[in-house]
Amino acid sequence: MKPSDVPFVTADIAGSGGRIRVQIDDFRVDEIPLYAPSGSGEHLYVTIEKRGLSTMDAADRLARALRLKRVAVGFAGLKDARAITTQTFSLGGVDERALDGFDVDGLRVVGLARHRNKLQRGHLAGNRFRIRIRDARPDAHADATRVLKTLAHRGVPNAFGEQRFGRDGQTHRLGRALLDPRAERFVAILFGGGEPAREDALLRALENKDVDAVRGLIAALGRNERYALEDLAHGGGDCDAVVRRFDKALKALYASAFQSELFNEVLRRRFAEFDRLIDGDLAWLHRNGAVFLVEDARAEAARAESFEVSPSGPLVGSRMTWPAAAALRLERTVLADAGVDDAALARLPLPGARRALRIPVGDVECTSDGADLEVAFALPAGAYATTVLREIMKTEPPSSAVSADE
Repeated sequence: MKPSDVPFVTADIAGSGGRIRVQIDDFRVDEIPLYAPSGSGEHLYVTIEKRGLSTMDAADRLARALRLKRVAVGFAGLKDARAITTQTFSLGGVDERALDGFDVDGLRVVGLARHRNKLQRGHLAGNRFRIRIRDARPDAHADATRVLKTLAHRGVPNAFGEQRFGRDGQTHRLGRALLDPRAERFVAILFGGGEPAREDALLRALENKDVDAVRGLIAALGRNERYALEDLAHGGGDCDAVVRRFDKALKALYASAFQSELFNEVLRRRFAEFDRLIDGDLAWLHRNGAVFLVEDARAEAARAESFEVSPSGPLVGSRMTWPAAAALRLERTVLADAGVDDAALARLPLPGARRALRIPVGDVECTSDGADLEVAFALPAGAYATTVLREIMKTEPPSSAVSADE
């Protein structure tokens, strides 16, 4: 089983099948702002419709066209290039007249306003998606509508998708290896390319500090692996030195992937009640992301039913807040099964946090014009359209093609 795999909430409803992203017009994302501009201030908020451009590309084109430093352009979230996207940018010290006759390929101005502050990452409530599914099953409309209504009521599992676990699906294993006192395990996975036999042979060679044997076992290396191998050779086979010197940002990425795997496993084990509280839960308040301890799940059931709160799961770390009672026992069991104790957690280079087990889905729509379906729904910031599309289609859409904000 892949670390990203979770069951379907709507497993009893047939999937639509079909294809997405056949044409750029098939995928539309409209940003839902966190607040309305005040109407005055030094920052001009310009709402842009962009076609086939990433957020960074659009920001660069705005800066060049208006002769601004790139740092003067703000935005709330990153949007995929393969879409038509409506998104707001803030421009510091720009007069509205500078946008008169604005003509930049791929960008169209659809609104102007003023505000006191520069837009910062995270300053958005969410995104509304409108997606065409081409060549769907001929009678899929009714089932797709049922799926959307079910998800609007229960939410969708807040699982981490394939994009979190890397192209070869090994990043979480590297994160787990960072907790192992034996640095050889990390280096063997790093060089092993996901092949168990090669990893085992590498581990033996590393334990014997046989760098020549390590070189002979490696077929192809990326940049970071080459640097690690050079460190290994210069250090006489010292794997501890390799881990110490290895890129800190990549180590944090690997640790985050391991957090994600454990979160997904907790979600899988309580999937039947992912939308219901149990005693000892740390309930997630959707209005602000705070958590509180659930001492009596029955007393809080109505708040979960109304989507005011949801169960939360662990992003484990040395300073994460733990739940209690049944929820604590479940999470501790998942860690024990993964071979992780408190001493290992202390070596994780991340503090830890809580994460809601489900995502609210709003404003759902489904229409059909024959062979194609058009579905629409709203998700909070940071959520992925993939989570909804896989339930509708019962296939795995390309994860890199359906991201919202990061």
